[in-house]
Amino acid sequence: MKRILIPINFTEKSKLNTDFVINWIKDIPSAYDICLVHGFLVNETNPAYALVQNDQMKKESLMLLDHECKRIKDNCQNSMISFKTYSQMGSIENIIGYILDSEHIDLVVLGKDSDAHTEAIMKILVLEGCPVLLNFT
Repeated sequence: MKRILIPINFTEKSKLNTDFVINWIKDIPSAYDICLVHGFLVNETNPAYALVQNDQMKKESLMLLDHECKRIKDNCQNSMISFKTYSQMGSIENIIGYILDSEHIDLVVLGKDSDAHTEAIMKILVLEGCPVLLNFT
């Protein structure tokens, strides 16, 4: 099974990036595990409120990731594609670095303008030796 990691922030550009990957692999007779990752930051400094904000943001993130998986499944009928989602507090580059350290990922797909952290993510991918596809659509 090939594992493709796609950072997602739920913008239209992010959805275009995910659609690009699905359109690229949907007719290839191979098993794929699409790993959607979303990072969020808690800006609260009061510890009690920070925990509440973290819980609320995690719940919203997981709900949006579920909606995105459903949207993709509705548009792609390839039963050999499975999904895994990651919702984590922290910077997206650190989250991706953690995932690459703890799991095997075959490819990371980034949208050209999908995130302000693209350059930092690219540095991590080079250090980890993980292939990257930069999508310009």
